[in-house]
Amino acid sequence: MPLLRASLIVICALFLSACQRTPLPDNKLIYAGYWTADNMVLLITPAGQVEFKHLIGDVNQTIGGPLKEFDGDDIVVGFAFFTSTLHVSEVPHLDGDHWTMTVDGVTLTRQIPEGAVKATRTLKPAEPAQE
Repeated sequence: MPLLRASLIVICALFLSACQRTPLPDNKLIYAGYWTADNMVLLITPAGQVEFKHLIGDVNQTIGGPLKEFDGDDIVVGFAFFTSTLHVSEVPHLDGDHWTMTVDGVTLTRQIPEGAVKATRTLKPAEPAQE
């Protein structure tokens, strides 16, 4: 019986460690945000949570879970061997005044939450503090 209990504890610990999400690496933080199109919504948090919904005709495809990894530009969501890949053919980029990216053939636009400050192309360095 103690061996069974120890085995269950090890299995539970392995399962829980596999469920941990991977925070976005610094070079992929540009992916973070709430992205929308007419038939698709994608939320990616800097902490590594991904929520995806795609309406194709009468079928609603939903993927949600921890970020497992990036495979090149593609986003792999899930844990262990339960994963789904979102294929990114155009990485996030500034298109005029809006950030866009193309996922699974659909061009998404990053939505700016109301009250948030909109990012611009160039940032000015901070002024030195006056003493």
